[in-house]
Amino acid sequence: DFASVIITDTQGNIEYVNPKLIKSSGYSAEEVIGKNPRILKSGHTPPDEYKMLWETIRMGGTWRGEFLNKKKNGELYWELGSISPIKNSKGTITHFVAVKEDITKQKGMTLDLIKAKESAEKSDKLKTEFLAQISHEIRTPLNVMMSYTSLLKDEIFANKFQEYHEIFNGITDAGSRIIRTIDLILNAAELQAGAYKIAPRKLDLFNDTIVTIHNNLRRFAESKNLELRILNLAGKTLVTCDEYSLYQSIINLVDNAIKYTEKGYVEIRVINSPKKQLQVEIEDTGIGIAEEYIDHLFDTFSQEETGYTRRFEGTGLGLSLVKKYCDLNNITIDVKSKKNQGTKFSLTFNNRLTEKTDEF
Repeated sequence: DFASVIITDTQGNIEYVNPKLIKSSGYSAEEVIGKNPRILKSGHTPPDEYKMLWETIRMGGTWRGEFLNKKKNGELYWELGSISPIKNSKGTITHFVAVKEDITKQKGMTLDLIKAKESAEKSDKLKTEFLAQISHEIRTPLNVMMSYTSLLKDEIFANKFQEYHEIFNGITDAGSRIIRTIDLILNAAELQAGAYKIAPRKLDLFNDTIVTIHNNLRRFAESKNLELRILNLAGKTLVTCDEYSLYQSIINLVDNAIKYTEKGYVEIRVINSPKKQLQVEIEDTGIGIAEEYIDHLFDTFSQEETGYTRRFEGTGLGLSLVKKYCDLNNITIDVKSKKNQGTKFSLTFNNRLTEKTDEF
């Protein structure tokens, strides 16, 4: 038997119980026959609930609901019950029948899920607050250090102490590397914690993003005697994207292209795909990527060269973040590369806006 069954007379005196009821309650049949089902009451069900129950079944209706009952040994258990009247041929109510299912385990699972949900929400809130605090605590002093270094550099250069040029450049480069590493770590943690809130809006891909990236990385390219080119071959370049994550996606790719290119150029092109989708191509004449490594290119902490003897700095977080940010913006990313010949990343936008689009 899967359900407990109780049949009572119109006064509620028990006339029949099935074996399941005996097993669930711990009472014997002799102990409950002739008694009122109130012997199972735990005191946790409000009196108004019982009043509504009796009003419903005496009017000929069926009552359904949950009981928190008590076994003979005092143990509490939940039941989901349905109580209906039994009528004779004249339509007169002669008995009531209750069919009840033990739902104690389901209740416990529900409570566990609620607790787990509340715990997860609390954990997420703590993660978000932690990320905000550590971001402030790390970035603020670093920015102060970099600002004072810049002021000292200007002051010393103004007094013709040119011999300190390399020292200050070293400090600036090291500081920039620390800031970039921290940005990558914090951004990765933010995504992992689910704390990053995407805010899509209408953007001009070329003028708002590509031009800004070109201005920010031009000096880095010039320091390596590389040509940093930008081309718009697509006409209108309106897209709906989250501005910050889009910018981070492209600037990480361009920064890598410059870092891994010793001579030649890095080119950022905006073009139309054969399907009229906007594409950003970032092509370089750099060292390229080994064919066997391409499948692991977007893995977190993955680098083709590892250990202290590697030729290039980095955490291995950049490209994994690029992939996650592209996914957030509904952008497909592809890569083609040949070792010692160069690399081309292609970002395909699946949410392009037309010239007539006013909303997004």
